[in-house]
Amino acid sequence: MNGKHFLALGLLLVIGAVAVITGMFFLWNGSETTDTPLPFATDFFDTDEKKSIPFDLDLVGEIDEELESFDEQPADDAPRIDLPATTEEIRYLTVQVWDGEPGVPAAEAEVFFLDGFEGDALTDPFAQHWSALAESEGERFRTDARGRVELQPVEDWAMITAIRPGMYGFAKVGREHRDLETIVLRPDENVTVRVVDGEDKPVAGVPVGVIQHVPADNDPAKLWEQIKQLQQYRTKVEEYIRANPSQREAARGRLDGIRKKEAELNTALRRAKADYSKNPKKKRGAARGEKDKGRPATHTELRARRHTDAEGIALFRHFQVYRHEHEDWWPPHLVDRFEAVLLMPLEQPEARAFGGRPVPADTIELRMPATGSIALRTVDLDGRTFSHPVNGELRIDAEEAAPWMRVEMRKEQNEEALVFPFVGLGLGFTAHCELDDNDFTWRFPSFLGPSTPGERVTVDMVVAPDAGMLFGRLLDGAGKPLAHRVPTFLITSHAGRLEGEEVTLDKAGRFHLPYHVREPHSAPFRLEIRRNDVTPTAGRAMTLPALPEAKVTDLGDLRIDALGRLARGRVADDLGAPIEGATVQLQRERMRGGKNPRLEFADEDFTAARTDDGGRFELFGELEKGRYRLRVEADGHFPFETADLGSGEPIDVILDRRSRVVGTVLTPSWMPDNSVRVRLESMADPEQQRDDQVHDHEGRTYIYFDWVRPGIYNVVIRVRDFPDPFLRIDGIEIVPGQMDIHPRLLDLDLSRFLHRFEVVAVDDQGERIQPNRPLVARIVRPGGEIEFVGFPWRNGRTEIFSVSPTLDVWPEAQGYHAEPTVLVHGGCELRFLEIPPVEVHVPGLREIVDTMPVWIGMKRATAQGAGSGLPDRLATWDRRSNRIAGWYGKTRATYAPLGEDEIARIELSRDGVYQIEAYMGGRKAHIEFGTAKVRLEPGEEPQRVTVTIFPDQVQAVLDGAGASNGVRK
Repeated sequence: MNGKHFLALGLLLVIGAVAVITGMFFLWNGSETTDTPLPFATDFFDTDEKKSIPFDLDLVGEIDEELESFDEQPADDAPRIDLPATTEEIRYLTVQVWDGEPGVPAAEAEVFFLDGFEGDALTDPFAQHWSALAESEGERFRTDARGRVELQPVEDWAMITAIRPGMYGFAKVGREHRDLETIVLRPDENVTVRVVDGEDKPVAGVPVGVIQHVPADNDPAKLWEQIKQLQQYRTKVEEYIRANPSQREAARGRLDGIRKKEAELNTALRRAKADYSKNPKKKRGAARGEKDKGRPATHTELRARRHTDAEGIALFRHFQVYRHEHEDWWPPHLVDRFEAVLLMPLEQPEARAFGGRPVPADTIELRMPATGSIALRTVDLDGRTFSHPVNGELRIDAEEAAPWMRVEMRKEQNEEALVFPFVGLGLGFTAHCELDDNDFTWRFPSFLGPSTPGERVTVDMVVAPDAGMLFGRLLDGAGKPLAHRVPTFLITSHAGRLEGEEVTLDKAGRFHLPYHVREPHSAPFRLEIRRNDVTPTAGRAMTLPALPEAKVTDLGDLRIDALGRLARGRVADDLGAPIEGATVQLQRERMRGGKNPRLEFADEDFTAARTDDGGRFELFGELEKGRYRLRVEADGHFPFETADLGSGEPIDVILDRRSRVVGTVLTPSWMPDNSVRVRLESMADPEQQRDDQVHDHEGRTYIYFDWVRPGIYNVVIRVRDFPDPFLRIDGIEIVPGQMDIHPRLLDLDLSRFLHRFEVVAVDDQGERIQPNRPLVARIVRPGGEIEFVGFPWRNGRTEIFSVSPTLDVWPEAQGYHAEPTVLVHGGCELRFLEIPPVEVHVPGLREIVDTMPVWIGMKRATAQGAGSGLPDRLATWDRRSNRIAGWYGKTRATYAPLGEDEIARIELSRDGVYQIEAYMGGRKAHIEFGTAKVRLEPGEEPQRVTVTIFPDQVQAVLDGAGASNGVRK
């Protein structure tokens, strides 16, 4: 997997619930650009009494159903309708370019198209913006008179840049985007910065940045939500890197950006908490003290970085792509204000402010003060040179140092030191460092830097001082050092992998391998070294009785000889054709799990092979005592696990080709796709079922199940809100490799089975209301049983699709009364009559609880009248119906706060006998008071129910719940 594939995977990791990955796509690639706001919780500090309610009062709105499937489906092949080219015409990407504003075509504009890229542009923080990369490396097109251009379909993800003289625009497009993409050209802007020394001579190679002072939106809830999202994103990327160490380099810049942003947010959170402790009412960057004269707290954000050329010039092209679009609440003096700064640790920051709208036409000049340099020579705990890459950040040892004066540096393989070329004089420094494996980070203690111009200070820095390390030299079979080779190192214990890396050897064949021993790992350990770049694979395995922490273990010279052959064989498809490029992975059975350990097969790191053009493979290595097997995978085929590895006889593996179940359906134009549910049942195993909805694709509606194994299946179709199917197609045979529309599933006409109900809830004046109870309907199941189903309301309206032309319904709404009725398909109106609340009077309770919040509840015990038909519960058959049934169950109880007059005014929906109860102090104390019979009539005075309490009983409940603080005794 190359870097661009890793990037695409990284973008998909956190999706789900948050939009944060899309926002971070540009923010953390090492080349800064505009921020995308993250979603946050807005009521974190709201102390409204309603927050103390210990239960859900309402659950109103659409309830979506989550679908499940039984067939194994590769994680990187998400289900999508992708019919063969013989069925679907290839659609190209059309780009519409507008000149200055939408609707004004940009004719003859240059358009540059770059589909996926890799290399330094993904990790170098000083790289040009990705849109500029498309301009320099992408394919060139030109728009027509309408401002349009047609591009080839996007294979991975693409950057599209459009340019006219003085105008510029860009867009990022993903693989799923197949139609029209719009780009609006905006005025192009460039900012030029020149760095000179004390004699006005240009200085080359100087890091220069553009920063913006951004008002601190100091709401801790928002900051904490952003931190949590960053942590989730970082964890997933780190997990992927541990599983795929070869992708570490491609992700290094991304992880650096995440960690920096996380550190900035944590600093902002600490300050925000301090602000709130002083002034809880403060919102949106309010002043932190009188000395600020009402100006908001700010933090700096680094927009872009460049190095000066031989003329001392740093050019920030297309500056508008880096500008942070300010929010409405920003104070005027911070809008469009930027600074050009020297990105180096200095006693006093060197910066020049400039306006961002418009940007200055003249060159901004920065003066370079006298500086020296620092070299951090990397060594291990025994003083040996550590020749592998190290990432470091040099910081001034002072709390108030500006963040942009921190300098990042990377020491590459075989370099002896981290060299920081421009540092201020007479300063103390610290260094924060890490290896490419970010499990190993450390802080180098404070030291003094140069004191005279041009002086270089060299300091020995111990790498990962708290970690253990293995050190040694690798030799080939002839005894010669394996210089510059990249073998794999794997340390395992009884619990599995402890450490695994690809390590580049130095010019003498030496290596350092750091490690940490954590639970559940314990001695003895096994070290396995492999050279997968030769055939047969060479390597060595050895037992390590101990792995001490904070110590270097010298293994001496290790000879790497050819390993024995573990397995050989051939991989073919179900037609017997060889499969080239299939992955053959060795797996070992190990104990997995924490509290409930179990034996599972897990991949043995670095022990895999690929089949050649004849489908043949060989796998080499050394095995410990245990159970082993092979897992074989290939694109477009189902994976296969062999039986236990045995005597070494050739292994022939057959992989079934991937199949699909595809059909077309005809649905009424008024029916949404997600209203029809389709189930695929295996006749061989009825417990194997997959649920889905119908899908609209290119103007047609499909049944679509991907990654289906060969076999005989039934297709069962129902309406979403009803449990029983209205159409079955049994005995559909699916053969290996079947991808086209199945002839028995062609143009299934569903419209002849279905009826539509459009139900509106109105009050006695005909005005629409929003019921906070589900609409309940009675249905007759195929076996004659009577059950009840529920439908959610949205904006006083619900839409029901049924195979029956009529429905018996029981409407309910808190504070209203409605009669059961029979609905006929089409437009329907349910009238709800307003009814008075029940006044529950609890005399004497306030004298006991004082100001403690109290909620009085009435829980329906029985419905009045045997013929009312109101069910105790609703039918459940899937996740959606479970949630609606849960909502309905909660509506049996209604709550209201107890006022100072010791009355709770509770809005009910139906006559009946109700249990009266109270929650005191939030959820701490609960007590029941008995029952009351309620009869509610529209237009009448509220019914009063008086509760008799026993003070000793109430006090005992409070004492037992620990809720007596502040109450009268």
